[in-house]
Amino acid sequence: MNTLVELAARAEGQPSPPGAGPYSYVHTRGRQLATDQTTDGRILDARVEEAEREVWIAADGGGRIEETRDGRRSRTSGV
Repeated sequence: MNTLVELAARAEGQPSPPGAGPYSYVHTRGRQLATDQTTDGRILDARVEEAEREVWIAADGGGRIEETRDGRRSRTSGV
């Protein structure tokens, strides 16, 4: 049993892993289908856009999103 206690103490004393901090962070990059539609669902335009998104989420659920589509900040961005 002493071996387990020693291992637990060693593990507890290790530094935090890289990237550990007050926020969870996800960074994605890819392509997505975008459409412009009328209120009744008729598609006016369809295109593939380059998209990049960064998301920060705190332990209390608050956070921030920064998203660009084709190099322009999107309306999805914000706190």
